[in-house]
Amino acid sequence: MIIYALVARSSFVLAEYTPYDGDYPSLARKILARSPKSQAKTTLSKDDYAFSFFSDNEFTFLCMNKVNVPKNVTYKFLDELAESFFSKHGRNEEQSWSAKFTLSIKQLIEKYEGKKSNDKLDVIEDDLKVVIDVAHDNIDKLLERGQALEVIQAKASSMRYSADMFRRNSKKLKRAALMEKYKNTFIVVAIVAGVGYLTFNIIF
Repeated sequence: MIIYALVARSSFVLAEYTPYDGDYPSLARKILARSPKSQAKTTLSKDDYAFSFFSDNEFTFLCMNKVNVPKNVTYKFLDELAESFFSKHGRNEEQSWSAKFTLSIKQLIEKYEGKKSNDKLDVIEDDLKVVIDVAHDNIDKLLERGQALEVIQAKASSMRYSADMFRRNSKKLKRAALMEKYKNTFIVVAIVAGVGYLTFNIIF
């Protein structure tokens, strides 16, 4: 029984799916972060669960299952997962297809569990739920990014305001410095001009 599966590029999860409730994504990410990137398939066990994975260049394919599932079954699952991924998306890193490949993971897990629904409406509803969940996750990420951008924009506005204030204060300081520099000259000129004016009036 395959409980969970993912496709990642380096440590970034591109698509994942599990039909069960549980903290499987967090466990899988810990394994992903610590696992060696090797083309050789590897299995690590923790309690009643086994994590099997392998890497193809930057891409890692991982699945989680009960320890009683034979390795040849999980390794075949990983091969089909990788084959499906590369045939549909190549090595494209865009995330716009993440919902579509999440459906592919779902269908592959169901295939290995032997689940086949005769009710097409049930299948459509399940697939739609997966797409909606992925869409919500992507929106949350965009909102988090938007919040970060707002913080950056606020900081940028504050910096611009501070820069404008600095320029204005600099101009005032320059004017004050010039006035201080030529103050004595202005005083002498004013005195000379005043004396000249008085002398002119007295003579004439």
